[in-house]
Amino acid sequence: MPAHRRRLPKQERSRRRVEAVLAAAHELVVEHGSEALTMTEVAARAGVSIGSVYQYFPDKPAILRELALRIMERVHHGLVDALAGIDSAPSAVERVDVALAAYHEMFLSEPGIRDIWAATQSDKELQRLDVEDSRDNGRAIARALTPFVARRDRDRLEVLCLLHAHLAGSAARLALAVGGDEGRALMVEFRRSARRDLDALLVEPRRRS
Repeated sequence: MPAHRRRLPKQERSRRRVEAVLAAAHELVVEHGSEALTMTEVAARAGVSIGSVYQYFPDKPAILRELALRIMERVHHGLVDALAGIDSAPSAVERVDVALAAYHEMFLSEPGIRDIWAATQSDKELQRLDVEDSRDNGRAIARALTPFVARRDRDRLEVLCLLHAHLAGSAARLALAVGGDEGRALMVEFRRSARRDLDALLVEPRRRS
């Protein structure tokens, strides 16, 4: 757990209450947008007292921050799972492409994600954590591809993986903003760009020793 993150309760009853608060907040963001979200409405939707909400989250930004952090965690865990067990260079790049496609699909299929991200863009601590999250995701990609990249190119691999890991979020948000066929075309081109950059670093396909 990052040092900045508010410590969540250990007792089962309290954890259920926190999950109810977060679920209620997410529902309200989907229905009305993050701007209209209020602590009073969250408490009412969650079926808890307003005091219980403030016990775990001091203000609305704290709720939105926790929702955003959970999105980051889901993306990272999904990426790590997607990259597990790679044994060839073509497979490695293909898995990265599939992970990027799944990331975009998550943004498209889950209402509220765009609002949550938009609401937290002015949160300096969350911006810092977003960069750290990109580093974690970039490292995960680099680890998966390193066995198939010449030693002299591995520093560049790490830079490219960080770059594409961070730009994936920006590309997905832009694709959602423009919408329709144009949005999908943007994500296709982003994935092609990432694949082209990574392909260029790969040595002859080989199996892990």
